[in-house]
Amino acid sequence: MPNPMTAMTDAAKAAGDAVAQAADSTTQAVGDAAKAVGDTATKAADATTQAVGDAAQAVGDTAAKAADATTEAAAGAVAAAGAVDGEKVYKGLCFSCHDMGIAGSPKLGDKAAWAPRIATGMDALYTSSLNGKGAMPAKGGNPALADAEVKAAVDWMVAQAK
Repeated sequence: MPNPMTAMTDAAKAAGDAVAQAADSTTQAVGDAAKAVGDTATKAADATTQAVGDAAQAVGDTAAKAADATTEAAAGAVAAAGAVDGEKVYKGLCFSCHDMGIAGSPKLGDKAAWAPRIATGMDALYTSSLNGKGAMPAKGGNPALADAEVKAAVDWMVAQAK
C-alpha cells in the first residue's frame, strides 16, 4: 500500500512546481509588457523630439523671413523719407537680441552694460555693429542695411543708455 505521507509530499511538490512555473510565466509576461511599454515610450519621445525640432525650424524660418521683410520695408521707408530713423531700425531688427540681452548683448537702456562700450567711442561701436563682434553678425545679420541705418540704430541705442 502506498504511503500517505509520500503521496502528500509528492502532491505538495507538484503544487509547488506548478506555482513556480506560474510565477515564472507571470514574471516573463510582466517583463515583456514593460519592454513593450518602454519601446513605445521611446518611439513616442523620438517622434515628439522630431516634431518639436521641425516646428522650431519652421518658426525660425518664418521669423527670419519676417525680419528680412521688416528690414526691407524699413530700408525702403528710410530711402523714401531721405532720413534715417535709428529707432525704426532698432525696432525692425536690433530689438530681437538687445531687448532680452541675447548672447550677452547689452540690453537697451542698461546703463551699466553700455557704459564700457560707450567709453570705447562711437567709431568703435560703429565698427563692431557694421562688422560684427562676438555672437553679433555684421549689421545685426542683415547685410541689406545701409551703413547709415546701422549707425543710426547705434546712435539711438546709445542715447537710451545715457
